[in-house]
Amino acid sequence: MPRGAKCRFVGFYPPFVDYRPEGISVDEQQAVIIKIEEIEAIRLKDYLKLEQEDCAARMQISRSTFQRILTEARSKIADALLNGKSIRIEGGDYCLGSGYCWRYDRHLKDQDDCSMKPFFKQLESLTMAEVMVLKNIIAICSTGAEQDSMVDERFGRCPYVQLWDEENGFQQALSNDNRDQGHGAGIGTAQIILQQRAGVIITNRIGPKGFAVLKKAGVELYECSGQVTVEEALQLYKAKKLKKLEAANN
Repeated sequence: MPRGAKCRFVGFYPPFVDYRPEGISVDEQQAVIIKIEEIEAIRLKDYLKLEQEDCAARMQISRSTFQRILTEARSKIADALLNGKSIRIEGGDYCLGSGYCWRYDRHLKDQDDCSMKPFFKQLESLTMAEVMVLKNIIAICSTGAEQDSMVDERFGRCPYVQLWDEENGFQQALSNDNRDQGHGAGIGTAQIILQQRAGVIITNRIGPKGFAVLKKAGVELYECSGQVTVEEALQLYKAKKLKKLEAANN
């Protein structure tokens, strides 16, 4: 039996994964599937304009493997644009920078050779507070997935959590599936953020349960009120103009 592909390290999960051409009915459309690692190759090379060697290093693969993934992704995009096909971004063999592994999530951690496996072993042995110092990610509660979206007034029920890497800038926007929960939305949202190893959270109001969980994990929370965009909130944080929350305020 041939071995499966080695997982590719991916630092960004696209918030929009379905694109369709106008003028063609849904029933008549053919779909092109672009894998998560393929769109990551496009992001690194064509959007961030990094050198191929740097792209390969970020994805923890060889230059030849990166070139093959990039070529396949470009070919699929060309096929969709020239032939009026829809594009879906899904699937693949990948690990996210947050520690999510496609195979690990499917309980195959004892059967594969995922490059992130040592990280998972380390993560399982750490306390929650120790986990938080592994990577400094800023999480911002927002009304949308764009950088000009407004900071949402609610922590537990914010529609999105945007993640920023202080060194590399915008990382990804996560849809908050807990926003419609009757109870426990704050704790559920806190768990999402902890899984991303965020060390700082910018929000408006947060309840006592979510606050307690995050403080125990060593997360710093900052209050940002008023009509402020995500990008503006980030600049206020960097300028040390946000109030640090020492207690729940909702």
